[in-house]
Amino acid sequence: MENKIKIKSSKTLLDYRFLKQNNDIFIETGSAAGDGIKRALDAGFDSVCSIEAHAGWFEKCLERFGKNTKVKLIYGKSTDKLKTAIEILNIGNPNFVFYLDAHASGEASASHKELMEFGPDSEYSQDNIIKAELDIILAEKPNSVIVIDDVNGLDDGHAVEYCEKMLAANPHFKFYFFDENLSGKMEYYYEDKLLVALPY
Repeated sequence: MENKIKIKSSKTLLDYRFLKQNNDIFIETGSAAGDGIKRALDAGFDSVCSIEAHAGWFEKCLERFGKNTKVKLIYGKSTDKLKTAIEILNIGNPNFVFYLDAHASGEASASHKELMEFGPDSEYSQDNIIKAELDIILAEKPNSVIVIDDVNGLDDGHAVEYCEKMLAANPHFKFYFFDENLSGKMEYYYEDKLLVALPY
């Protein structure tokens, strides 16, 4: 069957100021050390919410951003807390940006132990977490900008599945791949790492 999903490769790094255009609220799943929170603040978002299930990373973000009135930190699994985050921030029906990065990524991340124990088909797999997050977002805020980290192009087929799911909820979505290089070192430059869905 022919793949009719169109995903344009931008061949550029993702600038959070691009995400900020016409958007007020930034919700991230997977805080880690809080660098994504910092990038969202620097881009000028009015409110930034981040959900983290690893106690150590959550405490680090509390130390780093706990006094910032623009930041809301939520402890727990994204699939349990994402709807609550949307409800808390859904004042005056602002436009949302969602950045999905809550999946296990090594021993220092949440759910790594569970993923190793229950396997890649369990609720702890990256693919299943993203699909569950998308279900929540598309039911609550289908006109939002959605960024999915660690998609890595078309190699494993998941990008097409995510796009199909989003188009079923909003046929106006347009899709782009963006590159990522968080360290500034070329050996850590990843092409088409991020999938970005724009609802216009």
